[in-house]
Amino acid sequence: MHQNNQISNITPSLINAYCICKRKAWFQSRSINPEQDYSNVSIGRTIDETSYKRQKKSITIDNMKIDLIEESEGSPMICEIKKSSAGKKAAIMQIAYYLYRLKEMGLEAKGRLLLPKERKRETVELDAELEEEIKKLVNETEELILLDTPPELKRSKFCRKCAYFEFCFT
Repeated sequence: MHQNNQISNITPSLINAYCICKRKAWFQSRSINPEQDYSNVSIGRTIDETSYKRQKKSITIDNMKIDLIEESEGSPMICEIKKSSAGKKAAIMQIAYYLYRLKEMGLEAKGRLLLPKERKRETVELDAELEEEIKKLVNETEELILLDTPPELKRSKFCRKCAYFEFCFT
């Protein structure tokens, strides 16, 4: 189980990476960052910069960079903007982590996954089941970042477009 001083090492984007690929998460935990001009990184950045321009964006709380906050029925709606639904489960867990951390800080909020190119949005609420799932993910991620070497390579549908491709396949 995590302790509050350890949780600061876990970021929402690290939770997202862990759900997609444990090696990717390990690299990110060591600040080994892919080329910033890698095409998918650039596309994601462009979508983030050009979508929802009128709303307030990119708010940082602790070690969490929130893409967008909307007002919803008197409480904040934490929004995460993604370029596609390919990593939808990972994005939902990233949002769940935002909500979990905010709850620990005494702020109740809801979340929303925004997919502007697909014109989709999905609401995420931190219920007891999702909270237990995120706690488990945090513990697993904490164990992962303590490893001295990256986890074993496991090819997935995400590898082909991953910015870390060269770290694994060259």
